[in-house]
Amino acid sequence: MPGTALRKPLDAHGDQLQSLSWKQDGRLLGTACKDKKLRIFDPRASAAASQSAQGHENSKDSRLLWMGASDYLISVGCNQMREREVKLWDTRKFSSATHSVTLDTSPG
Repeated sequence: MPGTALRKPLDAHGDQLQSLSWKQDGRLLGTACKDKKLRIFDPRASAAASQSAQGHENSKDSRLLWMGASDYLISVGCNQMREREVKLWDTRKFSSATHSVTLDTSPG
């Protein structure tokens, strides 16, 4: 039927979804999951993640946010020592963060 959007669920994540963020142009969706992985989806192309990377080492809540319409994402989470960290990701080279800054130690 013309004008009807095809809806299909995205593949399941390995654990609880902690954060999701749409790119400003609406083409891509980024997610952070308790399984410590960050994923990028192009829902128009496939239900499977088009890219994934190991995010933060601690399964404590992490957040993910697109940097406007750019190809960059920012994630906030904790490392193994429970120190809060901010990472910058270039989705064109998504295998590892391009920059990482440790902020402080998380309480509890």
